[in-house]
Amino acid sequence: MPSSFIGSWHFYDQDHHQFENMKITANSVQQGEHKVFGKNLIMQRIKLEDHYQYSFFDKRVKDGCFGLYHPARVLVNGHYYRSILLDRQMAYLPFKTKRHVVIPKVYRY
Repeated sequence: MPSSFIGSWHFYDQDHHQFENMKITANSVQQGEHKVFGKNLIMQRIKLEDHYQYSFFDKRVKDGCFGLYHPARVLVNGHYYRSILLDRQMAYLPFKTKRHVVIPKVYRY
């Protein structure tokens, strides 16, 4: 597990007007009510050109993939913050905010 992923992450869903939370530790991933830990968690690191993307799988569920994640820096209210991008579109931040989040083009791969 990359150390930059460890912690609590939050994404504001503007369509449903609610926060989605994701908590990552060294041996577990929890997204909403779905939690995977220990031997049931599989982390896959995928190398694409000059960067890495990560995906988390649940052994107990067929097609139990959480999605493709990669670390990035996004612009929130005029400042850059570290984040985790899900499928190049949704930015999970280490704090809760309803502000508009701008994902730079360099991270949209």
